[in-house]
Amino acid sequence: MQDTFANPRTEPPAFTHVISLGGDCEVAWAIRHIFDQPQAYPFDWLVVPPTAVIAHLRNACAAMVNGAALEASAVHDANLGRDRHIVIDSATGTQFHHDFPDTPEFRPHAPRVAEKYTALAARLFALSAAGAPVLFVQKGQPAADDAALLAALDAYLPGTQARLLVVDPLPNAAANEAERITRRRLDIAGRGSWEDTAPKWRRILTEAAQAGLSAGRLRLA
Repeated sequence: MQDTFANPRTEPPAFTHVISLGGDCEVAWAIRHIFDQPQAYPFDWLVVPPTAVIAHLRNACAAMVNGAALEASAVHDANLGRDRHIVIDSATGTQFHHDFPDTPEFRPHAPRVAEKYTALAARLFALSAAGAPVLFVQKGQPAADDAALLAALDAYLPGTQARLLVVDPLPNAAANEAERITRRRLDIAGRGSWEDTAPKWRRILTEAAQAGLSAGRLRLA
């Protein structure tokens, strides 16, 4: 199988990890279902724009739970058929959908959540210190943000030899190849749940991570 990252300039490393940079939680869900990789990382279960990812990386993910900027917000959950409460960092736009209880009284829980994200950040930055090659996956960001996000990975996680895969569900999204950046369209037409597009995620992710799978450094679930 031809590797989707192959280009005239560089060949992909044998990735040891595939890690979500968010967009939303579907990326981490897909990674968990496809690869034998149970560890969590900081952006797995967040709704987070690329500008916020860059800001968090610049700060070594040291203040991802910024108590002064946190606000409760009610959002409609179609699965529940009602509104539920999430917590938003108003400074970065980071949305915490799973870390706080479904209540507007979230502040007593902030220290526990902050401790959790400190541990997740330490795990991520330890990969860079160990020189572990990582395929980072983001969902839905505009192509104009790709270079800045890759530059942030190079600056703040240099040991990961970062490659960036952007999966875009927009109908007009185009597949594209660039130096260490690949874009793929995820066709979500007619789907009722994430499970409906799981085979498409499997194809996209396993092709992108083929070098790591072939070398035995990644395993399928």
